Formats: sequence, C-alpha cells, structure tokens
Amino acid sequence: MAIPLARGRSAWQSRVMRNAVRVLVMPIVALVACGGDDPPPVDGGAHDGGSGALEALADGWCPQEAARFCAAAEACGCEAIPEFGARAACLSRAERGCRDRLASFASAVAAGALEVAPAVPDGCAAAYEAALARCHLPEPDLFAVACPLVWPRGASRDLPGPGATCFEGLCAPDARCGDEGRCAVPVSGGACTIHEACPAGERCGDAGTCRPLLLEGNGASCGGPSDCAGDLLCLASSRRECQPKVAGGECTGDEACVEGEYCGADGRCVAAPTAGQPCGNGVACAEGLACRFSGEDEGTCQPEPGEGEPCALGTFGPVVCAPGLACLDCTEPPCRDRRCGPPPGDGQPCAAGDVRCAEGLACHVEGEASVCRPPVAAGESCGLDESCATGLYCDFREGRCAPWFAPGTTCRDGNECGDGGACVPDDAGAFRCVPRPTRGEACFLDTCAPGLVCRSPHEAGACAPPMCAAHRF
Repeated sequence: MAIPLARGRSAWQSRVMRNAVRVLVMPIVALVACGGDDPPPVDGGAHDGGSGALEALADGWCPQEAARFCAAAEACGCEAIPEFGARAACLSRAERGCRDRLASFASAVAAGALEVAPAVPDGCAAAYEAALARCHLPEPDLFAVACPLVWPRGASRDLPGPGATCFEGLCAPDARCGDEGRCAVPVSGGACTIHEACPAGERCGDAGTCRPLLLEGNGASCGGPSDCAGDLLCLASSRRECQPKVAGGECTGDEACVEGEYCGADGRCVAAPTAGQPCGNGVACAEGLACRFSGEDEGTCQPEPGEGEPCALGTFGPVVCAPGLACLDCTEPPCRDRRCGPPPGDGQPCAAGDVRCAEGLACHVEGEASVCRPPVAAGESCGLDESCATGLYCDFREGRCAPWFAPGTTCRDGNECGDGGACVPDDAGAFRCVPRPTRGEACFLDTCAPGLVCRSPHEAGACAPPMCAAHRF
C-alpha cells in the first residue's frame, strides 16, 4: 500500500503536480496567442535548499532529450515536412523547448511545492527512447514516474498499484490511471474509453479497444487534415508571411480578398454584388453600396444610407452609413432602428461603427456607458485604445494609457506596438514589437501592411506523426 502524502499538502500543491505531469513532456503544437511572456530563466528553485537546481537539471537532461528527439524525428520522417529543417535546427529548438518546460516549474519550486531531482534520474533516457522508437512522445503520466525530474515536496515516491486510487493521475510502474480514477495494468487490444487505459504507444480506438498508432502514409503530400490517414497529421512550418492579395484567390475571410471582392462560400474571393443584387454572404456589396432591406427581402445592395435613414447592414452589424455620417442609437420613440446622422459631440453617447465621435474626440467607457470625450494623456484611465492620445495605447491590465512600445520590445496583447507596428513572434517564439510587416516578412494573424494578407508560404504539407509537431518550427 502506498505511503500517504506528508501532512499539510494543499489543494494548490495537488494542482501544481497535475500541471507538472501535463507539461513535463507536452509538445508545443501551435502558435501561442499574441501576448505570451518570454520564459523565465531556468534558475529558480533548489533541491534541499541549494540554488540553481533547475538550471543544473536542464544542463544535464535537455541536450540528451534534444539529441534523442532529433534522431527519432529523422527516422520517423519529420524531415519531409516543409521547413522542418536539418539536424542543427532541430537540436536548437528541441533543447530550447526542454529548457522552457523546466523553467515553467521555477515559481512552484521557489514556493516549496515541488522539489527538483539532484541529478537526471536513471530511467529518463530509456523511457524517452522507448517512446520515440514508436514515433511517439512519451505518455506524460508514465514518463513522470520513470523520469521524476520534479516531484511534490514531501510526497512519497511509493505510488499506488493496481486496484488502488490514483495519485494525481499517477500509478506504480506498469500501471496507469483508468477512467474510474483507479490504477490498472493496461492490456494491448483491451477495452478502453480513454487513451490512458491503454499501454504505452497505443490509443483508444473508435471501436473502444486499444490499438497501435496508425502511421501508414507517412510522408505523403497533403493539403489539409482530411488528406492524412490514421494518427498522422498534415504538417507544415508554422511560419506565416505577408503576401499580396490575389483577385479570385483562396480565402477564409473577407480580409484575404482584394478591394471589391469578398470571400465566397466555396472559399474563394468573388466580385462583390452591385446595385440591386442580393448581398454577398448577407452583408457584402461593391464600394459605395451597403446591404439594405425592403420589407421581407433578404437584403440587396443599395446606396449607403444618408442622414435620417436607418443604418445599413455591414460585417459588424447594422452600423453602415454614408461617408461623414455616424450610426446613432435611436433616442426618440417611435424610432426603433439606429439612424445615420452627424458624429456625436463632447458628452454625447458614442456612435456604432467606424465613426464613433466627432473629429478631435474619442470614445470613452464611463461605467456602463460609452461617451465622446477628448483623448487623454499617459497615465490617465482608459477602457479603449482610442480613448488615449496619439502615441499611446490602453494598457488593459492597468486600465491606463501608456506610450507605444519601441521595436524589439516584448509584447503581450498586440495593441502596445502602435498604429505602424505589430506584435509578431520571433525565431524563438517570443512576441516582439516590429514595424508592420511588408511583403515576404513574418507576420501573425492580420498584422500585414495594407494590401497584404498573412498566410503560409506553402501550398501543401506532409503527413507525419504528431511527435513531429513537438517544437514550433
């Protein structure tokens, strides 16, 4: 029977351990949202009071992990993926990923929730290589037991065996935590409802039984997820670059189309409807026209509404008016719809749509209302970027206006870089302010200069095992 945990262990310590198990070998399989912090240096925490334990552990383990991963990546066909790169590039990002994962434990180690192994545990190399031989990353729960790089401070290393309640999702060697929260020895081909009920390297299949990984077709060219069979993924470099918009080109939204086109239902840009034609996608019309309704019709493209007329329908709702006018909330019954009129002045409610306030004013959040006021200076309270004077952004964490960041500065929310800048990941995955990307430059989401769209430079990817996506490239 397992020895109970030391007294005084908190629910927070339990959460820390569960998170540790998840991230110990978890891959970085997608771009982080704009706003990810640079990882802290791997110097936090200690083992039994010593300093630099995490850094020493990273020095001892991460080069080994990277070398083993990249050797397996080559054997498993990862190099067929566009821009996966040669061995040197793989080694660099794999070691960086390992160090970042260990660095994520620094605050928990410093707080006394986790202790760090004084040296690389003996079982790490064998456990890692056994999983990679199947073109698969180690199962987090099994790897945490075989390679306890970190562990809850004061907790027993004797884990529960078959039939006993799992400890934070962990069980004694050769057992796994099943769907009822009890440890069991998994059986190849046995019944299952979750992957953790299967032996290492097997998955719970659609038939409810454990099966080996299905990797047939590895290396085949693909244009999307449905082109790859079994457990293979359609992979290509996560890199995106600014490219010119092309008339009639492929699209996922109107922003990918040239002026005068919109993204049609078939995923290609098509000419926007002209006067009298039904609105494209319910909202799209040629320049100078807007989607308006007459009686029960589904909307046709008509001239943009003038002063006193109901606002027309646009991408962001019924907020479109002729140039120089704003879409105003109705304030006098029996009016029910928003109407087009002169932009609001100082102290008046903000309008909806592109024009919110009269020239020289900005929209401010005041309680539950939005009111037109002059822009405010650095250090003043704000709820919107537009509430701040030129050269400032609204720091939503502080609720105050602050100066735009200089190029090269790390960014979190994407609005810190100013009108002429963008928050874009660098080669290490850290987001930094850069001048707004132009043709051929790296981009993120919709950060390109006018007339350009942010997209992958690759027309096709390659079917490959999920392990190939372990580190962003």
